[in-house]
Amino acid sequence: MVVTETSDSWPGTNLCSRPVGVYVLPITDSLLDLLFEAKSLFEWRHPALPEDLAFYTSDEQLWFYSTTHEFEWGINEDLARPDVAEFTSNLKVHWF
Repeated sequence: MVVTETSDSWPGTNLCSRPVGVYVLPITDSLLDLLFEAKSLFEWRHPALPEDLAFYTSDEQLWFYSTTHEFEWGINEDLARPDVAEFTSNLKVHWF
């Protein structure tokens, strides 16, 4: 089920203008297929693909976010597997 919320902020972004629609989606096979159409994390751009993604754990802890137009992303160090942490160590990343 898709939920639309109105917000002026989300992980990595604080708007200076009016609130906009933010979509909350469950992770499904079709959503993953769509996301994997991009060759890079930073190709996730509106309108072709979702932009400024955030993923949460089942208990609503922020696990990952991206701010596509800023070429930034972050991952929760406490929730990252060791192989993910090693892979991301040389990338522009915000640990939180």
